[in-house]
Amino acid sequence: MKIFLIGAGQVGFTIVQALHDDHELTVLDLDESRLTALSQRYDVSTVQGNGASRRVLSQAGIAAADLLIACTSRDESNIVAAMISKACAPRTTTIVRTTNPEYLDVWREGQLDVDFIVSSEVETANAISRTIAVPAARQTDVFAEGQVQLAEFDVDERSDRKVIGVPLRDAQVPPDSRVASIIRGDAMTLPGGNDVIRAGDRVVVIGSG
Repeated sequence: MKIFLIGAGQVGFTIVQALHDDHELTVLDLDESRLTALSQRYDVSTVQGNGASRRVLSQAGIAAADLLIACTSRDESNIVAAMISKACAPRTTTIVRTTNPEYLDVWREGQLDVDFIVSSEVETANAISRTIAVPAARQTDVFAEGQVQLAEFDVDERSDRKVIGVPLRDAQVPPDSRVASIIRGDAMTLPGGNDVIRAGDRVVVIGSG
């Protein structure tokens, strides 16, 4: 998965630690020293610049991203970066970190065009595994100070019938989680409401509290 990460501070560093082995990461930050420290330790691409700039995001290749995580310490910059990314690459899943719970409420009311807002004031939703009801997660990553959980599951015939075999818009998954991708054979799909999870698939689920 191609992931763009806005912010190379403590949270960004933790996310890179969790995801760099299995995903292609591009990290954007205004602070060159932070980017240098990351690139010396991990195999990631770095871009010095404002992640809330359409020009910077476009030049960095946001159109090819599968996932954008905006996790700077500036709430408004994170939201702007995610919304610009949505405009440039509508199929990109966006996650925004905020320290202000009000933004989480605004997002839940459908007034912000981003996929996830993660509030530092709210605990991670741990109901994902119970609801998906698959035997075990292939891989689980908890990052952003414990506020976001990424889990990859194998789906088989024992999986919950409220989740598999029905369009995602009708699947009974927790309200604060999303199926970020469906992996079927060698193909990965960024699913929409009409897509269906089938036995034999692998699914990546992102959850926030």
